[in-house]
Amino acid sequence: MAKTRILGIFDDYDSFIRALRELKEIDPERILTYTPVPYHEVEEILDERESPIRYVTLAGGLLGFGLGAWLTIYTAEAYPLIVGGKPLISIPPYLIIAFELTILLATVLTAIAYFTISPISRSGVSYDPSFSEDRFGISIESSDIGSEQLKEIMERHGAVEVRIQ
Repeated sequence: MAKTRILGIFDDYDSFIRALRELKEIDPERILTYTPVPYHEVEEILDERESPIRYVTLAGGLLGFGLGAWLTIYTAEAYPLIVGGKPLISIPPYLIIAFELTILLATVLTAIAYFTISPISRSGVSYDPSFSEDRFGISIESSDIGSEQLKEIMERHGAVEVRIQ
């Protein structure tokens, strides 16, 4: 059976929450919500697991720091330049390069992880700009529940617009 994808747009927070609770009870495969600001009640209703992207960022930062430290120490050992009896490996100037590589790899790996792991980037649902201003959205993907049933639930709870995609 083909997957049904439906997007409901609400202008009232209370009706949005009521629809979200009822839709969560019928257990569709995927529910995405769009709100202008974060709401803890939405997080509690959806009861989603935390994103693994933060661990990718941590791994990128640690890898960048290690790579920066190794690069500077290896370069100093491979091409020694002893000046005025100073130590060959001096930590303060090497921390700058390690710090820069920490930021670079953490940022790059986070961006890659976001575009590959994030459910929003994989959803295929069009984003409505009104979600950033004053509207709320519920996007549902399901193969078991018909689009008419989902549309009826959203309209019953006061959806301003329902798009079947």
